[in-house]
Amino acid sequence: MVRSKDYIAVDLGAESGRLMLGKFDGKKIVLEEKHRFTTGGTRLNNTIYWNAMNFFSEIKKGLQKCNKSEIAAIATGELSSVKQAREIVRNSLELIRYEPEQTSIWEEAYQKYKNHKHNGSGTPDPYIRRN
Repeated sequence: MVRSKDYIAVDLGAESGRLMLGKFDGKKIVLEEKHRFTTGGTRLNNTIYWNAMNFFSEIKKGLQKCNKSEIAAIATGELSSVKQAREIVRNSLELIRYEPEQTSIWEEAYQKYKNHKHNGSGTPDPYIRRN
């Protein structure tokens, strides 16, 4: 049996961040979320900034949740190309396709959006209600 290699990825999004552990057996990747946290923002002089020190603290918490034996390799470049990485991910996950059941509702909403009057800046103003 081939021993899997373990990789860690940090995903920072607008609302939340997470630390993922990926176990790679040479053919397939199995992902496990180890830690999730809110990213939010810090307001300073009417501008919202990410709190990088909080991110660092949360990433350290996520690393502590991983066993040291789980962290065998981190971004070692063992794959030869992005194409190879995509193929591994594609073969690791079951493809599930979601289709809306009531497409008439979606079409009606899209038509309302298309017919929506613009606020002069070229984009619809979501705060002004028009009949």
